[in-house]
Amino acid sequence: MTIYAGSKSTVLKLATQGDLAGGGGAGINIATGTLDFGSITNDSASLTVSAAWVTASSKIALSVRGLAPDHPPDDDDVWIENICAYVTTIVPATSFTVVATAPNGTWGRYTLSAIGV
Repeated sequence: MTIYAGSKSTVLKLATQGDLAGGGGAGINIATGTLDFGSITNDSASLTVSAAWVTASSKIALSVRGLAPDHPPDDDDVWIENICAYVTTIVPATSFTVVATAPNGTWGRYTLSAIGV
């Protein structure tokens, strides 16, 4: 699908699943997990995500959102508490570690989604 934004000289192509799968099994990979900040206010949490697809050169994008009942998925807590997640360690063909920080403090569980290429 191609969408023209502004003028036809500016093109944004939305990828379909067929566009993303490359030869030899390469393509987009996904993983999910639960970040648990605990039952009292904390400013960080970590999670090791099993991912047989991960390589030393993988690029991983992360997303954090609420996990009911602690924080409903449509809740604003992720933004209010300024939660930021990043990959700290990659073990090729095994896993990667994510650290999430909450400078304003938070508690409870959040859903982590990862997309890797």
